[in-house]
Amino acid sequence: MKRLFLPVMLIGLCVGAISASANDSAAAADRTTPSYDMKAQSLQDLQIVQKKFVDLANTVPTDKLTWRLRQTRVRLLRSFCMSRVSDIRYLL
Repeated sequence: MKRLFLPVMLIGLCVGAISASANDSAAAADRTTPSYDMKAQSLQDLQIVQKKFVDLANTVPTDKLTWRLRQTRVRLLRSFCMSRVSDIRYLL
């Protein structure tokens, strides 16, 4: 079983590398221009998102707009976020 594992693993890695290089060359060869204008589409998407945010802000009651977390909760959340960032940096 152990003798069979290494050759099968090497063959799998070779096949994966060959298929990945074939995909990269196919993607690099595609130089066609998109059928729509990217700038106009981006502006339209931003306007849609802006409308959604404004509609959401208008539905929230005005007395709730001043709500804030208590200071103890802010400290707890900040320390939790910092610990997550340090975990991610450690893993990288």
